[in-house]
Amino acid sequence: MGFYRTNAEKERINSFAEAEARYNDVKPVISKNHTKGDDIRPVGDRRRKWERIVKVSDTCYELTVTDYYHDNTPLIRWEDIDGYYEQVTFWNNGRVSGYTMLENLCPIDLVFFVEGSTGRQYVGIAGGDKCFAPKDMQKPITFKRLRSGDLLASWKQVGTRYTFKHAMTRVNKQIKEAVKPLTDKFYKWVITTYPMLPLSDYQYRYKMQREFEEYFNGKGINYTWYNRGNPDAVEDKINMLRDEEHEMRLHLAMEWLVDSSLYDYNGNRTVTSQEDATKVRASWNRFVNRTLGLNFNVEEEKIEEEKIND
Repeated sequence: MGFYRTNAEKERINSFAEAEARYNDVKPVISKNHTKGDDIRPVGDRRRKWERIVKVSDTCYELTVTDYYHDNTPLIRWEDIDGYYEQVTFWNNGRVSGYTMLENLCPIDLVFFVEGSTGRQYVGIAGGDKCFAPKDMQKPITFKRLRSGDLLASWKQVGTRYTFKHAMTRVNKQIKEAVKPLTDKFYKWVITTYPMLPLSDYQYRYKMQREFEEYFNGKGINYTWYNRGNPDAVEDKINMLRDEEHEMRLHLAMEWLVDSSLYDYNGNRTVTSQEDATKVRASWNRFVNRTLGLNFNVEEEKIEEEKIND
């Protein structure tokens, strides 16, 4: 996600007319690194020379970003269409520099945002739909509206609509059934033990995390606490489930507990209803499927495209 600026509302461009006026009002930067001929015009704060407004033609202006990767990468394009319509196009370059610019310079009746639960990016129409913005410079999203004098109609997405489709996964039921006696016994032990554990103690949680990662790293396995789908660790984890005296048995329990509904930032939580118990068990099942590598994709995630009539 990008970072908001205190003067972002003043910097926003909300129409083609404003884009044209902004370009004409901004004086090119002249310095030891830039000449007037370079025509570098910061779209907002002049100290942010990497965020620029560029005139492509009398009917097209682009807001661009310059970073370590590319110069003048277009992220927002404003176009006048035959004097009756205006069109704005967005590109998502998948980098923080791009997110910052889109969040702050998106017109006020459209909004660029990162969906917190998924991490995916969207442009939302005020009071309307949210439109998926792929991290792909070959997949821009475009909106169009009628202009009549100073009156502007509502935005409508045109061109191509993109839809994110999750990967379709299945669980290897044969292997899951084989390890079920181990996982069931371990689960009963954990839910009996967890009330006695200091889950709200950050130092304790960090110590358990560090020791668990060091255990696997010592075996030549690059393991991260929050990335539990490592196939190289499965055999060791099955041994932890099987061996009640295993030195890492409690660490494995902690790995699940800190991400389960039995814990929040206030500490240990108590199961008080059947609904709570169902959520805890579902969380455990997801953990088992992931940490023992029981999930497999039958179809990879993808982005579907749909052409939209103008």
